[in-house]
Amino acid sequence: ERFQQLLHRKWQQCAGTVFEQTAIVANAFGELVDYIEQALHESATRRLQRSLLARLTRLDCFPRLAALFQERLERRAVRIREVSRRAAREYADSVFNQASRHFKRSRDHYVHIIERHLERFAEAYVVTALQAFVLGFTLEEIVDDLDEERALTLAKRIYADLQREVEQHVTMVLTLLLGKLMAQRRLISARLDRRTVESLTRRFLQKHGWDILRPLIEETVLSLFLRQFQREARNNLQRWVRLASSREVIRPLKSLSTLVPAEFEEQLCTAGVLFGATPFQEALDWAARRFLEPCYQQHRKVLLIISDGAFPYAQGALITARLLKRRGVVIISGLIHRQRLLDRFCRRAPQHWPPGARCMLELASELPDEEGPAASPPLSPVPSGKKCCYQLNHADLLEPFLDGLLTDPVVADG
Repeated sequence: ERFQQLLHRKWQQCAGTVFEQTAIVANAFGELVDYIEQALHESATRRLQRSLLARLTRLDCFPRLAALFQERLERRAVRIREVSRRAAREYADSVFNQASRHFKRSRDHYVHIIERHLERFAEAYVVTALQAFVLGFTLEEIVDDLDEERALTLAKRIYADLQREVEQHVTMVLTLLLGKLMAQRRLISARLDRRTVESLTRRFLQKHGWDILRPLIEETVLSLFLRQFQREARNNLQRWVRLASSREVIRPLKSLSTLVPAEFEEQLCTAGVLFGATPFQEALDWAARRFLEPCYQQHRKVLLIISDGAFPYAQGALITARLLKRRGVVIISGLIHRQRLLDRFCRRAPQHWPPGARCMLELASELPDEEGPAASPPLSPVPSGKKCCYQLNHADLLEPFLDGLLTDPVVADG
């Protein structure tokens, strides 16, 4: 939601000036109705007042006949007023209904126009934005990275294409409806300035069309970016996890899940990242590269692994671990399992252990003969008396374990 808000604000900054020219504040519908009604009524009334019927009402020598003509004149005036009002309203309503049906029917076409211009731009931007987020940049920095010049250019192209669509619709509506209005004016012998009617009709259709298109553009732009956001999140989550680990950026999966919609919770937990697909080999390889860097050769090196052991490529992990131990790295295994394995299997051969527990045992370094924090206090049974392997099923076991480790680190023989 925060990303959407910032992106919407940025888009308004880039494209707002382009679409501001479409804003018509005036009541274009009311102006159209008022002009037609007034023009019909006034022109027909003037013609009526100059007609023979009007002159006959002034026959003073025939008062009864003049009264009869006056009554007919008044009925004609009422008819002019009613026809003027009805014709103006029917024309404006027809224009409105025709426009509404057209814009509703053409909605998908307009969306396609907008997406056609923005799809590649959105795809490239979202790839960059999400990678920057994984690396630890703030949303404000990411949104500010939007190419404003490119966005403005695309907004102008969208405006130009949609404006052509609106103009075509205006021409179509005028062709269909203006002839009917002109036919109605002849019923009362009225006159209309066709150019003025066309101008007011065009103004109303422009306003009505862009009142629909402006929010449609905003909705489509945000929807397009969000779909790209979702697609990129679904397809590249594992790559981002590896990228974050390679750059030593701590970005919890929970914070990623708050950025993508709720339906991606399953993706976050099953798409090759969690529950049996932990990228353990990659993590161990990155740790190995750090331990082997020349600038760290004088440091005492201890690697603490906390896992259930349920990760792929166990053999490759064991190879890396064996090479690290040859370089003097002490590996301490913190086994997590739903059963208290070390109580039950302390005296059994490791080959009878569950595969995950067996792998964690094999990863661990040999326990030094001298007493140290890894051997005392005994947080949980040591399976063989020779391995730095402990079962750490509860958070309260971690604190004293780490306190002891950091107070007097375990050192390998020699």
